[in-house]
Amino acid sequence: MTSCDEKKALPPADFSLGGASPHDIARIKEQILEGNQKRRKIVIGVTCGVLAVLIVLGILLGVYLNHDTMKSRHLKFRDGNKLYWETVETDEDEGTDTFYTEGGNGAAAVMFDHKKELKAYKFSGRDICYIVPEEKGEDEKVKEVAKELQNIQEGSTEDVKNGGRRKMALDESRPETPELSEAMGLFCGDLEPRWATIELPDNDDASSDIVLIAPGTFGRTVWSIADTSGEQKSRVKRGWWGRRRRRRSFSGSVYGGYNGGWYVGVSISWSW
Repeated sequence: MTSCDEKKALPPADFSLGGASPHDIARIKEQILEGNQKRRKIVIGVTCGVLAVLIVLGILLGVYLNHDTMKSRHLKFRDGNKLYWETVETDEDEGTDTFYTEGGNGAAAVMFDHKKELKAYKFSGRDICYIVPEEKGEDEKVKEVAKELQNIQEGSTEDVKNGGRRKMALDESRPETPELSEAMGLFCGDLEPRWATIELPDNDDASSDIVLIAPGTFGRTVWSIADTSGEQKSRVKRGWWGRRRRRRSFSGSVYGGYNGGWYVGVSISWSW
C-alpha cells in the first residue's frame, strides 16, 4: 500500500444528534409547527363557535327580556257631566289584573290576583287594604273585561255603565292578617291588609262614597266604605297609583385563552 493510499480522505462523519439527519430534524420541527398551528386553529374555531352561540343566545335573551309582560291602558269614562280616569294593568307573569279609577270624589283601585284567588281594594283617605276572596268563576270574567279594555284605543273616552252600589266593611270574623303575594303586597304598599266583606248598602248616605270602575257589575260602581276611624293608623301611602315592579337582572360571561398568547373574553348583562 502506497503512502498516497494511506492519506486518502475518509468519508465525512455524520455528527447529527441521535443519529438523525439534518433533513429529519427539519421535518420534525415542521411537523411540530404544523401541529401547534392546527391546535391553535382548533382552539380559535371552538372559541369563535362558543362566542357565536353566546351572541345568538344573548340576542334571543335580550328579545325575551324586552318583552314586557305588563300591559297597560289609560282610558276615560264619562258619566253625564262627570269624567273618570281609568288605568288598567295586566301582568301576565304575576297573573294579576288591576283597575285604578280617579274622579272628582276621590280615587279607588282593585287588584285581582288570580293565582292566590284574592282581590284587594284600596280607597283614597283610607289606611286599609281590603282583602276579599275571588268568587267562583270571577277570574275568567275579570280577564275578559281586562282584555276588552286593553283593546280599546289608548286615551279614548267611553260611556260608563251604572254598576250599582256596594259597601266595603272589615270582616270581624277574620282578624288574622291575610297572606298576600308579592304583587299584591306591592299593590297595598304601606296600607294595612285586612280581610273584608262586600255588601249592599243599608242607607243612601253618600258622604264617604267613591266611584270604582271595575269588573263584577262592570261599570260605575259606587262604593261606600264603613267607618273604621277607630282602626285608623298614621301610615305613609307609597305607590298608590300603580305598583313598583321587581328589578331583575341577568349576567353571564365566558373567557377563552391559549398558552401561546391568544386570549378572548366576553361579558353580557341585562337589567329590566
